Amino acid sequence: MKNILLKFSSLLLIGAMILPTGAYASSSNDSISEKPEVEGEIVQAYRVTDNGMVELSKEEIQAYKALEETNNNAQMHTDFTFEDVASGNNEIITPNAINEYYWRYIQTTFKPAVPMTSLTKRISTYVYNETLDPAKRTISSSTSQTWSANFGLSFQHKKAVSTTLGGSWSKTTSFADVTESTVRARHMSWAEFTPIMDKSFGYLNEIYSFNGSVRTKKYTEIYTARELGNGQADGILVIKTAPY
Repeated sequence: MKNILLKFSSLLLIGAMILPTGAYASSSNDSISEKPEVEGEIVQAYRVTDNGMVELSKEEIQAYKALEETNNNAQMHTDFTFEDVASGNNEIITPNAINEYYWRYIQTTFKPAVPMTSLTKRISTYVYNETLDPAKRTISSSTSQTWSANFGLSFQHKKAVSTTLGGSWSKTTSFADVTESTVRARHMSWAEFTPIMDKSFGYLNEIYSFNGSVRTKKYTEIYTARELGNGQADGILVIKTAPY
């Protein structure tokens, strides 16, 4: 028991991801799956695996944060848009032809299993301990994850991405868990989820149908949800606490 308390104490030193919640009773007006509003202390952390939830140490959490930073630094460029004017083209361009084009996604870099802290959200109601002593509480959490991108994609954009990467934008990957946590007196606790996703970097090219030349291209990042063998969405679950 002493070792467990020491481990939890070390986790409390990590300034991490999300919002307060409730323990003794959960708030009926609470909105789940939202960005953090207040900073809390991490008391428990788990990686979702095929074999269930695996508890993470302070060092392992920091390693996941470093992994995301490394992958962010590997991005080719910041977002930008530019036109690539066709040249050296002797074909006759008609008014109709110039308006006929399609989209193609060209992947240049792929990074698997990247923690996406930018998509971290609270996935439980607040759980309160209104007593004067620490008390065990059960925190039920659930969320779903779909594909996303670094900017809003049109239907044609999504079609081009799906053609290159496979899969579907309509597929939803879900996560659900029930966690027991000891909540300190006059504190609230809640669960947050950081999805671990595959990241694809590349360009969405707008291509003229009549000759295949590129009209415009836009730097694009695609984040695809990962589904584990047990059907759960890949990610990191943390339990946080804060005074209320």
